Amino acid sequence: MATFNVNNNGVIYFYHWYSPSQKIKISTKLKIDEKKWNKKKGMAKSNKVKYNGKTINAVLTKYEETFYNALIYCEQNDCLTFENLRKKYRELLGLPVINKRKTRKKAKIGFVSYYKQVISEYREKNIKSWKNLRVTLKYIEMYFNGKDPSFEAIDSSFYIKFDNFLVKHNQSKNTIDKHWKHIKTVMNRAFKLKLHSSTEYTQFKRHKEKSDTIFLTIDEIDKLYKLEIDGMDEIVRDYFLIGCYTGLRYSDWDRINLGIINKDGIAVIRSTKTGETSTIPIHSKVIAILKKYNGAMPKKPTSVTINKTIKRLGKIANIVEKINIRITKGGKVIETQKEKYKLISSHTARRSFATNLVLEGKQPNIVMKITGHKSLTSFEKYIRFDELEASKKLKNLNFFSQQ
Repeated sequence: MATFNVNNNGVIYFYHWYSPSQKIKISTKLKIDEKKWNKKKGMAKSNKVKYNGKTINAVLTKYEETFYNALIYCEQNDCLTFENLRKKYRELLGLPVINKRKTRKKAKIGFVSYYKQVISEYREKNIKSWKNLRVTLKYIEMYFNGKDPSFEAIDSSFYIKFDNFLVKHNQSKNTIDKHWKHIKTVMNRAFKLKLHSSTEYTQFKRHKEKSDTIFLTIDEIDKLYKLEIDGMDEIVRDYFLIGCYTGLRYSDWDRINLGIINKDGIAVIRSTKTGETSTIPIHSKVIAILKKYNGAMPKKPTSVTINKTIKRLGKIANIVEKINIRITKGGKVIETQKEKYKLISSHTARRSFATNLVLEGKQPNIVMKITGHKSLTSFEKYIRFDELEASKKLKNLNFFSQQ
C-alpha cells in the first residue's frame, strides 16, 4: 500500500512497504504546514494548498498513479521484486535510479593473520628480516594455540604473560628483546593502516642486555692473513679480511673490486642495507687480495659457510684466548668461558675494523664516516674491547702501518 507522511521539518515523503523489512521511501520535495495536513488521508486538507507554485494534492496524486503504473509494469513483465519496483518507480518519476546493494562488512583481520601477511610481504620484497619475523611468529602461535586474537588483545596483560612465556621457553634476554621489536613493528604497521586503534603496544618496554661481543686485534687479523690455505677456505678467509680492512657489512663485501678504487686509493660504496654512502681508504692488503683474483672477488659464500669456516680457521690461526661470556637465559644469568675463535662470525670483521681504528686513536665521528653509521649510539655497539687489553696495546697499535 502506498501512502504519504510528513516528517519533522514538513517535507512530504512517499512510502510503500513492500515487505515488513523493505520499504520504498522517496521525497516529493514538497513542504507543508502540519496544520494544513490530513494525517488520516495522507493528503493536504485542501486542494488549494500549494508549495513553490505547485498544488500539493495534484502532485501527490501523480506520485500515487505513477507508483501503480510501475507496479502494473512489473506484474505484467513478471519481474515484481523490491529492487525492480523501486527502480521502475524512480524511472517513471524521472528520478535517478539508485542501485542499493547490501554491502558486506569486511571481516576484521586478526593479529596473527596480519602478522603472517607482513611476513609474506617482506618475503616478496626480499626484505631479509622476514626470517626473523617468522621466528617470533613461531612463539606467538605456540602461545595462542591456534587462535587469532584481535589487535586489542595485544595489550599490557599480553605483554606480561607472553614475556613470562618466552622466559619459560629458555629464551635469552636479547632474543626476547627482538621478539618484542618484531611485535611492535607489526602492531605499528597495522595502526598506520587503521586496522586498530589500540596504543598499549607502544608502552611495551624492551630490555636489551649488553652482549659480550669480540673483535680481532691487528695481530690476530694478520695471523689469518698469513695462513697458507686454498680452495673455499682461502675464499672465506679473504672475504672476511675485506670486512676487517674496510668495515663493510657482509652484504657489501663482494662489491669491492679494483675498478671502484680511485687513484688516491679511495672507494665510495653505498650500503645495500641502509643506502648510506661510505668513503673508505682501501688497505694495501685488500688490493693484494683483489689482484690475486684478477681485480674482483669470486662468488661470495653464504653467511652460514663463512661463519662456520672462519671459526675453524681462527682455531688454525691459534686465536684461542679465553673469553668470559655472560648471558641471561630463561631468567637466569649464565656465565661461561669460550675460546675466542668459537665466537668469530662474519659480523666480527666490521666490529674489528671500527674497534681497531678507535684503539689507534681515530675520532669516532671520522670512523663513522667510513662505516656509514648515522648516530654515535649505534656506532658504539661496535666498540667492544677489554679495557686491560686496550690499555696495553693502545700506544702500540697502528692500523694502517703496514700499507
